[in-house]
Amino acid sequence: MSNAKACDELVKLFAAWQKEPSASFARGFGKFKSAFEQLTAIRCWGPEDRIRKTGLREQWEETLAVVGQSVSTVKVEVELWHRRDPAQRSAAEAHVEQIVTSSGGRVLDRARIGEIGYHALLAELPIQQVQSLLTNGA
Repeated sequence: MSNAKACDELVKLFAAWQKEPSASFARGFGKFKSAFEQLTAIRCWGPEDRIRKTGLREQWEETLAVVGQSVSTVKVEVELWHRRDPAQRSAAEAHVEQIVTSSGGRVLDRARIGEIGYHALLAELPIQQVQSLLTNGA
């Protein structure tokens, strides 16, 4: 989904279909019914989805189990959506950097490779922040 409103509308449409699969949909939306028949759930994509398959959670859990609080920081690569507009790209990077620094971390390096649409930051986070993320979520 390209925007949150469209995602919310699709979630609402799915919920309506779950309550009454035979209900009529507005013109142009009827084809969703056949798609909905193949699904068990629809939800908006969120922070948990961004790290679920990366192995980061497991790596952090292992780090905490092995070394506990004996290390003070951990490094993490934060991949951002690559934006074509340089101003939007800079604003997104500044926003993530502000979040990192406000948590007591710091940005160590940055990569912007326009030819392949890659934009990322290498950050260092306090181990306490990692524990909080694991316990409370993103």
